[in-house]
Amino acid sequence: MKIGRKISVGGVVSFIFLTVFAVIFLFPMIWMFLTAFRTELDLNVNGTSYVPRPWSLEGFQRAWEGAPLLTWAGNSIAMTAIITVSVLFTSTLIGFVFARYRFRMKKVLFMIILATMMVPGQILMIPRFIMIQKVGLYNTLGAVIIPNLVSIYNIYLCKVNIENLPESLFDAARLDGAGNFQMYRHVVIPNILPTVGTIGCFTALSAWNNYMDPLIYLNDIEKMTFPLALSTFSGQHSVTISATMAVVLMNVVPMIIVFLVFQRYFIKGINIVRR
Repeated sequence: MKIGRKISVGGVVSFIFLTVFAVIFLFPMIWMFLTAFRTELDLNVNGTSYVPRPWSLEGFQRAWEGAPLLTWAGNSIAMTAIITVSVLFTSTLIGFVFARYRFRMKKVLFMIILATMMVPGQILMIPRFIMIQKVGLYNTLGAVIIPNLVSIYNIYLCKVNIENLPESLFDAARLDGAGNFQMYRHVVIPNILPTVGTIGCFTALSAWNNYMDPLIYLNDIEKMTFPLALSTFSGQHSVTISATMAVVLMNVVPMIIVFLVFQRYFIKGINIVRR
């Protein structure tokens, strides 16, 4: 007697549909990966082929010799780390304050904070640029980091999740003599880890791929982050495709690693947001 799951026609169609779309979306990344390991001679002679003949690090060598990759990587890592840590801390702490504290004008203040989300970012570009110039931050990483240290949407997300925590958790913490910060650290954070993981992944991805802010505020090539530097590099090395793809690969790999490390929290957080 065979015991198995009944396969429906709809399930098969959905599987085929998703597989086709996955291949379509993954094909550019696969092509990028393979091209990064091809030589320029191979690209010119075997242009219609996708497999490197032979596999070579020529593209990476040319990229290393033609650009300050370590400097760009250091700028991007520092910027992403500072912004991500700051957004996680401010979002969870401010969300905790609005979820658990009672004070005057609390609802009005929170509505004002949420209202700032309705202001298009393009409107703030010129005022922000003038302010950054006046305080002497132009052409520094601080000009890119400071405006992104707080996220209104993530504050709202943390507030909602903290409000949904059982009151019994906080009562038990008070009986054990826990103060407000101890409750924040030992009760709130462990119970909203999926949300924290989701915020961390999205924030790191957004900060790493931020192109517009560095384009506006950074001028020296030594102070550029990877996305902006990649645009400059591809313009200077438009003929050396393998070198350009090597730099693109180095730009993509860190975020893939971040997702693989935190995917468990990321998936749980997405399910919580959907509810």
